[in-house]
Amino acid sequence: MSQIKKTQNRSGNGISRKARTVLRYYDYNLLAGVVLLTCFGLVMIYSTSAYQSRIENNGNDMYYFMKQARISAVCLIGALIFSQIDYHKLMKYAPWLYVAANGLMMLTKFAGRESHGATRWLYIGPISIQTAEIAKVAVILFLPMMIVKLGRNVRNLKGLAVILLLGAVPAFFAYYFTNNLSTALIIMGIAVFMIYVVYPKTKIMTAAGIGILVAGYSIARYIGMSL
Repeated sequence: MSQIKKTQNRSGNGISRKARTVLRYYDYNLLAGVVLLTCFGLVMIYSTSAYQSRIENNGNDMYYFMKQARISAVCLIGALIFSQIDYHKLMKYAPWLYVAANGLMMLTKFAGRESHGATRWLYIGPISIQTAEIAKVAVILFLPMMIVKLGRNVRNLKGLAVILLLGAVPAFFAYYFTNNLSTALIIMGIAVFMIYVVYPKTKIMTAAGIGILVAGYSIARYIGMSL
């Protein structure tokens, strides 16, 4: 009996250590990829803005580069902080975030500030918010929650339609209310990709996904030319 208890205790301790190891795991490859892409983006910004920056800022060709570098540093620190939060705890807020994101995009149409020919930003004091970016996060959190709730039903036509519709609504809002076609396609692409992951017939979903994205792009361009 004592040996069994010792074995169980050892086993229990082993599982506990394994659980702690899993909880402490951090994807440094992903972090390295994000840092490298950020650095590449900064190099591209300097490459394209150095001449204009020198003319507009008394010979300072690093103005736009440094401005973006400061923003990138703050965002990377914020990403590191938020990456420590268990995303499961955020799921209960996903429906509210989804509704809020769609509402903010609608509000942008009427209360947003125009910049470079597009009205995509809401300003709260000195802080500007590109509402379509919030929609990306909302879709990433909300759609998996709905897929889990649907269970096996996500593999039938009705389940697929529900997920596509939930992805299509913010995609349409991003295009129509914020005039942001690229973000609209990304949001719709997120929905299609999630269905692709859970649906067993990958060839059918690949063809359907490409068709949906092409059709969505064509419809968006047609609506844009008609307005």
